Amino acid sequence: MKTLSKPSSDGLKAERALKNAVARMADENRRLGHPVAVMLHDKAVLISTDAAMKVVHERPSEYTTRLKRKIP
Repeated sequence: MKTLSKPSSDGLKAERALKNAVARMADENRRLGHPVAVMLHDKAVLISTDAAMKVVHERPSEYTTRLKRKIP
């Protein structure tokens, strides 16, 4: 069985930088009143930044990844 290793310091820095960039963009979108594009029932929809942030903070465990489909 494959064991998981600790994330590298570069990986942790990259993840932190990505989270900070997303947070800055969310703040800027909220300030400017721009909507955020999200996927809902396999369609892209625009919702307010405030609504998007509520969903992320209320139900973080509901997000899952789908397996990639094999293309024949």
